[in-house]
Amino acid sequence: AAVAVAGVMGERTLFQYDPGRLTTVTTVNPVQALAATRFGPIAVELDIVGLASVVWRFTGETGWKVMEGYPVTSPVLALAAFGDGFVYSGLNGAINVYDPQIGFCPPVAGRLGIYDVRSVAALGTSIAAAGFDASGAAALVIATPK
Repeated sequence: AAVAVAGVMGERTLFQYDPGRLTTVTTVNPVQALAATRFGPIAVELDIVGLASVVWRFTGETGWKVMEGYPVTSPVLALAAFGDGFVYSGLNGAINVYDPQIGFCPPVAGRLGIYDVRSVAALGTSIAAAGFDASGAAALVIATPK
């Protein structure tokens, strides 16, 4: 049975719906982004202690748990399903990908010309990232991971 998850960004509550049952999940820190993926819902919460870190949680047979090995990054504002995994980005402009076969891939950053990503989406094997450049102008980047 599929699990649906909803939440309000910036709050500490997620609503998890299993057919016939609604559960409220309280996170330690505010939720920054949320997306459905092929292996279940993914939520990102801002690590207030580290300020620049994120904590990943996913649903599985054991419920919500922290994913291991995520790269430390600035607050995540955009998260979307990508392939069998997901893609995420945010205030630092780096594009990060998780693939279940590989784990967390090295971030794509530095030469993209986008510094504040507000939206990411899968375009086949490429990723579209939209946000703002260093001068505050709207920017769109299409990146293809290797």
